Amino acid sequence: MDQLIFTESGDFLLERVEHLDAKAPKYLHEAWRKAKQDKIKNFKGLQDMPYEKKIERQKDIAFEFFDEMQKTGRSCPFAIFLRDDVLRLAQEMDEWYHSHLDMFEKKFHEQLYGHYPDGRLKEYKPVESIIPLIYGEIRQYEDGTRYTTKAQRTGCSMCGFGIHLEKRPHRFDRLRQTNPKEWEFLMYRCCVDEQTGERYGWGRVLDYIGVGWEDIPPVQMTIEDYLGGAQ
Repeated sequence: MDQLIFTESGDFLLERVEHLDAKAPKYLHEAWRKAKQDKIKNFKGLQDMPYEKKIERQKDIAFEFFDEMQKTGRSCPFAIFLRDDVLRLAQEMDEWYHSHLDMFEKKFHEQLYGHYPDGRLKEYKPVESIIPLIYGEIRQYEDGTRYTTKAQRTGCSMCGFGIHLEKRPHRFDRLRQTNPKEWEFLMYRCCVDEQTGERYGWGRVLDYIGVGWEDIPPVQMTIEDYLGGAQ
């Protein structure tokens, strides 16, 4: 299912990028299809994007990754898109989902998990948003560029790489809010000292590099919070 959604989303994005050199999305699209047809099991997907590579011309990065894809078998299907393109797609897909709930309810009831053992239909409960909560909301700056109010990019929830560059509340502060049990395990018990047998976690590392984590950081109220509360 993830692969299907990913592929359909990619096709949708490729069709929307009219300002690119026509060959770039075509080549990426063909390579994508070929990988599926050949059933390449080790066809790796990288989510690199132009703003992360600091390449301004999107078609340049498209050809760069297409060449690398042929040589190494690595796929970077989102390489030709800006972050704003992907966030716009997420908003439009969310709108499309909510305008087609009857279709999703029908599909749900066609599955075995949509029924009770006695054959009765289960209630279909739509999700509030298809955009993961960890990203917060998608908003726009004055120039129209979209951004997320919480996580800017996600990966493994226990990865602390680069956390010393983040302001608080940082990624582990947010994890404590969304999944306190996972936070407690990662901070205190995810590793075992081979010499003493003592369990420890990321907390020891964060203490060593001087990053706060055990206290709950104060969060400054924004004007949006004030206006939202006053309504």
